[in-house]
Amino acid sequence: MEGYYMVTLPYKLGITSAILAGMAAFPLVFHLPTIEWFNAWAVTADIPEARDLETPLEVSIWAWNWMEPPLGTISFALLCSQYARSQMNNLGIHPYTRWIKARRGRALAEAFPKYDEKILAAYSETANLQDWEHFGWQEKQEQKQNLYKEQTENIDGTKKQS
Repeated sequence: MEGYYMVTLPYKLGITSAILAGMAAFPLVFHLPTIEWFNAWAVTADIPEARDLETPLEVSIWAWNWMEPPLGTISFALLCSQYARSQMNNLGIHPYTRWIKARRGRALAEAFPKYDEKILAAYSETANLQDWEHFGWQEKQEQKQNLYKEQTENIDGTKKQS
């Protein structure tokens, strides 16, 4: 379905970012080669003596000096975002999702003009975004456009005879 990818892109970016950040956090705190690379690339902190880096927990004590501020800040920002989203859900506010579903309802109403626009919009509101590709409205709209094109060609007398 055309447009489905772009509609769901913000969700997919959020999911991918969360998974990658979660996976990167562990080696950036506990894995000595990763921490040494990151230290040389971004931090440039003094490296502790080898006896202070023998276990992953000792390594994490060194890495935590620079990993705690961003991880703590990101965790607090996510906590605030989750709280705000929860309160928006309590109030029934879903800005992006509502906009997408309203757009989908308008497209359905255009594709099926003989049906009641409010009923189509309500149907669109209740369906998940993943159901977008199962509506079939685009195919219906293309069929109408092809039929219209054929009719205008027949009226103009420009249709080629085979």
